[in-house]
Amino acid sequence: ENEEEENEEEENEEEENDSPAMLISDELVQLFASGARKRKEREEEARQQEKRWAARPLERDDLKRSNEQEKLYGAEGARRVRQLEAALNAHFDRVMDKPSAAKPVLWPSVALRHVAHAPQGPGA
Repeated sequence: ENEEEENEEEENEEEENDSPAMLISDELVQLFASGARKRKEREEEARQQEKRWAARPLERDDLKRSNEQEKLYGAEGARRVRQLEAALNAHFDRVMDKPSAAKPVLWPSVALRHVAHAPQGPGA
């Protein structure tokens, strides 16, 4: 029995020794460390960028466009342009909401230049 136990222990030790051990070199450790350092730097830069964006005053494109339209067309003209834009957008939305808009009509696949041949034969 002792011999069997010793054989089993030797086999277990051999199995442990056969398993590939992962050796990590100093270069690999440095590579991982530099990767982690760069990741932290990117995250910090992203936080700083977010703070800069949050500190900016809000620019509203719609107000800017309204002011430009009033300069170009006057108060009444700018109001009329906004009405026309709204009507056009509403019409576009109505057209696109129709079920037929989901399935557009495809162009037929016909040759663009059709050449007709003159009939040949005895009756031509």
